Amino acid sequence: MNDTTNKKFYRYDLSPLWEIHKGYFFESGLKPWKSGAVPFSGVSNYNEAYKKARLVIENLKKIKKDDLFEIKILELASGNGEFARNFLYVFQEICEAESLNYFSRLKFSISDFSQKTLDELKASGRFDKFQSQIQFECIDVLNPQVICDSSFDCILANYLLDQFPARIFVKDANQYFEKYIAVSDDKKYYHPGKNFIKRIPKFFEFRSVNLSQELSIQHLDIFESCFRTSKTSTAVYSYGALRVLRNLLPKLNENGILIMSDFHGASRGGFDKYEPCYYGNSIAHPVNFEFIAKYFQDYPTVILYEDPIKPLHTLILARPDFSRAFELGEIYHQVYLQNKFIRALYRFLVEFKLSLYLFLLIAFLMVFLCTLKANV
Repeated sequence: MNDTTNKKFYRYDLSPLWEIHKGYFFESGLKPWKSGAVPFSGVSNYNEAYKKARLVIENLKKIKKDDLFEIKILELASGNGEFARNFLYVFQEICEAESLNYFSRLKFSISDFSQKTLDELKASGRFDKFQSQIQFECIDVLNPQVICDSSFDCILANYLLDQFPARIFVKDANQYFEKYIAVSDDKKYYHPGKNFIKRIPKFFEFRSVNLSQELSIQHLDIFESCFRTSKTSTAVYSYGALRVLRNLLPKLNENGILIMSDFHGASRGGFDKYEPCYYGNSIAHPVNFEFIAKYFQDYPTVILYEDPIKPLHTLILARPDFSRAFELGEIYHQVYLQNKFIRALYRFLVEFKLSLYLFLLIAFLMVFLCTLKANV
């Protein structure tokens, strides 16, 4: 058992690990992607780009705009530009196949919060073919004032929401606890080598908290509904991800849409440490999409999709004054139907399991009572 007597514990979201994480992406340029330390292909490949391009185009058809208007799309946290490149290729292909003039009107903003990453991406030549369509912008999504253009038709992001600090809470009966973390200050672990953040010894403890004093009333009611009702469970409070979404919505035009894909973190049983994934010297923490979807549930367009194969969720969101009919598109509609069936089957199996247990309990009691009566 680890001795934590002299350790300095931090609230999980205020841990020094997050500073290491932020500095890693700010200073490393394209190296994390070139070395394979940071995964990207799962959500940046041609198929994922096609799904999102098709979704965007189907909704552009609903907007009655003059052909002189530019179509403005922003991708946040573009990283090595793999998704942006695939998106531009497939967007052009669809427009040519359907005789649409959208590609010639497209202005696609490739962004990252690291100027070094953007400079290296510009110099890579990967976007030379699309010079007339693209521009590069250094954007910190936690500081929305730096986004000058507030009329995007679409804002895209992959693996962005999992990059922001989150708090970890446990509900045990009527008590709440919060995860705290201490990390070793032994300098031998802190070196510029690969993946040192994962090897740093970490120590955890859960401290009792009054949740109503930690969260606003609006967040409290929603977040409490994310815990399991019948037993002790742990849930992620993704306040950083929510803050980013709230910052971005005003940057959409009236009929614009926001499309975000990331990994979902559902509630877990017991006092779960909810360890993040460590990529290179970065942290990727699952996003509580249930909390986020419930927060925006009164908006005219808030859709949450689960990939039936991977634990990937895609959030589709629009401003409160979204005024037109939303077109989901054939591919995401298929995903919806698949998951509707899977969720229904899961509920049936859960209920069947509970019914089976109840039947066995009643049968056992009847046998016990009959045996007891026979002995009397």
